[in-house]
Amino acid sequence: MDTLLLGRQQSSNAGGSPNYDHGVASSDDDFPSTSTPMGAVRRSGGSSGGLSVSSEPTPTGCSGGRSKATPSALYHGSWPHVERPMWSSEPTGIGAKGHHRDGGRADHLGNQMEVTSVMSFASSSGGAPLDRSLGSPERKWPSQQLEAKMDVVHGLLAVLAGQERVDMGETLLALSGCPESCLAMRQSGCIPLLVQLVQSDRDAETRRKASQALHNLVNSQPDEKLRKRESRVLKLLDQCRAYTEALRNGTEYQSPDSTNSEDNDKHPVQTVAHLMKLSFDEGHRQAICQLGGIHTIASIVETEHSKHSSTSEQHQCVLLRRYACMALTNLTFGDGGNKALLCSLRDFMRTLVVQLRSSSDELRQVTASVLRNLSWRADSTSKEVLREVGSVTGLMKAAMMDNKENTLKSILSALWNLSAHCTENKSEICAVEGALGFLVDMLTYKTPSKSLAIIENSGGILRNISSQIAVREDYREILRKHNCLQILLDQLKSPA
Repeated sequence: MDTLLLGRQQSSNAGGSPNYDHGVASSDDDFPSTSTPMGAVRRSGGSSGGLSVSSEPTPTGCSGGRSKATPSALYHGSWPHVERPMWSSEPTGIGAKGHHRDGGRADHLGNQMEVTSVMSFASSSGGAPLDRSLGSPERKWPSQQLEAKMDVVHGLLAVLAGQERVDMGETLLALSGCPESCLAMRQSGCIPLLVQLVQSDRDAETRRKASQALHNLVNSQPDEKLRKRESRVLKLLDQCRAYTEALRNGTEYQSPDSTNSEDNDKHPVQTVAHLMKLSFDEGHRQAICQLGGIHTIASIVETEHSKHSSTSEQHQCVLLRRYACMALTNLTFGDGGNKALLCSLRDFMRTLVVQLRSSSDELRQVTASVLRNLSWRADSTSKEVLREVGSVTGLMKAAMMDNKENTLKSILSALWNLSAHCTENKSEICAVEGALGFLVDMLTYKTPSKSLAIIENSGGILRNISSQIAVREDYREILRKHNCLQILLDQLKSPA
């Protein structure tokens, strides 16, 4: 049975929306079958990357998405303020299977005590630099002393929050001067703060210092396997950020890929492709998200469109955008925090909708895959963003272009999700010229693979928008002209 059919059966009480996220599927591959274990990552042999993340069926009885907050909210939902509750003293994990860990409770008196502890610590150290005060490489810190150091970090962050002109990058760089301090900063939640500084619009020197501090924290990771993984990811993300910065400033960018490129092209295609391949592994997905990969990849796509035109057909531009969207599809797979973060980047979301007009079938396919994931179990804010940026109209018009089967499947799957969001989306689908007739025609779509996915997607959309069709005579006339009733009666007789 096709995966999409399974999704529809499970979602019969959920507005007719397909009940899963997808990972990336190449334009020449079908989606994984239902025999794949839930949440598994698999590869399929396609010509355009040959990688695929399986669908994510939801067990019966689970509705409305995840009911528990996950630690991913710390990294993906909104960047943390420097209040004590956001700086958890426990190690955090990222991903769909994580558990939320609350930080310590702090009231006004508690904050005063923390600030006082920083001041008294500084005075007792005889005015020594912060990196020497917080730790010395030759000293071994037991757990009680590590907790004390973490409290100092908490208090210092609270002080920094009230100082608008303080050079936070320099301060955090000084704090990261030794492994013990780096461990305390990591467990206090400094990584998302450093990522925020690196990706902010502050001056270049502050961002450089924050980046160096972030490297210090990554390089001080005590677990060698995790350290190598995070270092690998951070190096790739730094290259992407450097390319984006060069495009924005109109400066020269020396791509690590250009040495092997015959035409000396400056696009970091291999860098983004490497990130995309790493995103098929759960551990690397966590590292990419933790180190700001969602924002970085979205920024490189947005800047590419801004500087190299949204309608560019240059091969390297298309390839870069395609790999970036494949990575984003994987990173939003089953992760509500990542979906919410990506939807909050409104300029990128508008760029994504514009990308649906591309003449490249493969680029339209992966763009629709991102929108499909974002629209599945979206929160109220994300639903509003998806509607405001015109995703419904963009997808409906893209569906009526000359698409390959997998591209059409991805587009209609995203539309099925969106048609269940609100009445406005239903009306938008109906208002696109030729949309109703096209959807009825898709009910008899023939494919060599004999897949029913496109037929089911079209039927699901028609089911959801039927409430709008019922109150408009002109819409009902269109369905009659396309013999919709007879087609539906024939399908009722089908053994499938």
